[in-house]
Amino acid sequence: MATCEANGVNPEAYLADVLLRVQTHPNSRIRELLPHEWKRRRIAEPPDVALQLQPSPCTPPASRRSPNTVLVRPQPLTPRRCPDG
Repeated sequence: MATCEANGVNPEAYLADVLLRVQTHPNSRIRELLPHEWKRRRIAEPPDVALQLQPSPCTPPASRRSPNTVLVRPQPLTPRRCPDG
């Protein structure tokens, strides 16, 4: 999260996009998913391509899931309070 913020990247948008991409992204190009590279590539993409890269609320096709896949909807993060003491 701190790396995203240091690079002016929205952490939630970054994580949503990278978690979708990492499933099919080649290991040889993993550096492209670092926050500063991710931001640079998003800025350089034409608007129609950038729209296609938005996280989709749709469930991935069954052909891309293993039979043991459990689908869950992410819950929004809530701040936690540290106990006094």
